[in-house]
Amino acid sequence: MNLRSPPGRRSWLVVWDAEGSPPVGDWTTVLWSEFGDAGSVGVVSLPKLVEEHSETLRARYLAWIHELGEARIRNKRLLDHMELRPGFSYWWMTLLVEKSYAKSPRFNDAAKFLALEAFARESAARRITLVSGDRTLVATFRRWCARAGICLEWRQSRKHGSRLRLRPLYRSLPYPAQSAISLARYLLGRWPVRKLPQPSDGVAAAEITFVDYLAHLDRRALVTGQFASNYWTQLPGVLNQARRGVNWLHLYAQHEAVQTPREAGELVARFNHNGAGLERHVMLDRALGVSVVLGALCDYARLAWRASFLGRIGLHFRVSGSDLDFWPLFEHDWLN
Repeated sequence: MNLRSPPGRRSWLVVWDAEGSPPVGDWTTVLWSEFGDAGSVGVVSLPKLVEEHSETLRARYLAWIHELGEARIRNKRLLDHMELRPGFSYWWMTLLVEKSYAKSPRFNDAAKFLALEAFARESAARRITLVSGDRTLVATFRRWCARAGICLEWRQSRKHGSRLRLRPLYRSLPYPAQSAISLARYLLGRWPVRKLPQPSDGVAAAEITFVDYLAHLDRRALVTGQFASNYWTQLPGVLNQARRGVNWLHLYAQHEAVQTPREAGELVARFNHNGAGLERHVMLDRALGVSVVLGALCDYARLAWRASFLGRIGLHFRVSGSDLDFWPLFEHDWLN
């Protein structure tokens, strides 16, 4: 990436992760979260850099995730350590691999660090002043600067009121306790779905099966009980016109139109009733049962047991060809 420091600026970066306007001085100001004014002299926006170099940064992140999965620990790849059954490794189900901004906000921070490191190298930065109230960022900066030989100064700030609130009690509990609570809530909400009417026999000669979230429904579907989706748009109608049998397996996700699993199950039953014998809609939660729950608990115990033998897993979160260490950013995602 060709990231150049503004002309005439010293090799001193002030990374601004705080509310309000940053101070002006004989340094280069790096905005962590804001785009800033396009014409501002001596100001660099990390979100803008990430946007401009998204393809390069995405490729670097994907390469890091691949290397992490291939990391050799006790003569075995990490993804093999997490294998639950032959051909199925839980590694592919983790937040790290999913790369969801919504579920893993630190994914965005990782991209910013990659962009900032490139900028710091090309501007020959020797000093960084970090203004932030985010201790996870501070820990990541400390590891990076220590390895890169950059002098780091941290000035704590009050940023984004939500970060200053007390952590919910749930998040403060040990991870096994969080898991137990999460499982209990899931079962309490989804178990009644098993008692809803069983769909009729499978679609004759069904050639296609879709697995989707029961969301983005067209309002007509809620009124008429005929399946219509703003996500799949015209596809269900085209398949019906072609007389193609289709199985629809729905994952429940709470939203305004369908607020409870029971409502979702009743809606799916209406879809089956009005499907003209070509559609078979099933909520995957119908598969819940004692054997499924026990199987999930066994898988959880197996993962926890194997993780205990991985030693200092954080050492493998360093980025090759870089001074960055992403362990502070993704420790929570790993443990989660």
